[in-house]
Amino acid sequence: MPTTDLCIILIWPLAAANLAGHTKCTFVNGLEFVGYAAWNIIGPFLFISAVPRYPSAIKRVLNVHACAMPFAVCLGLVMLRENRKRLREDLPTEVADDAGFHDFTEFENRGFMYKL
Repeated sequence: MPTTDLCIILIWPLAAANLAGHTKCTFVNGLEFVGYAAWNIIGPFLFISAVPRYPSAIKRVLNVHACAMPFAVCLGLVMLRENRKRLREDLPTEVADDAGFHDFTEFENRGFMYKL
């Protein structure tokens, strides 16, 4: 299984676990699937001249993965900081539990905690 297939399998639950609000989750999941399908259609046509070893494709994929790693670390640090800030607010648990049924986003629901 190629590395990109493993990455996409790990990205789908990450978005589902760290977004609140049904409409927002549905939109983001749909956007992920459309982007994944579009790249699978367009991708092979970008590297036709490099047959059969595709050195330019390998370099580009490695560059994208190398650029994605710092972004993932930064996202984790932002979510960690936000979780700590929300823990300091001391929101009553009844308010946090009840907010889950009102389709609030993670920004509106102060009781929402990011999964790290």
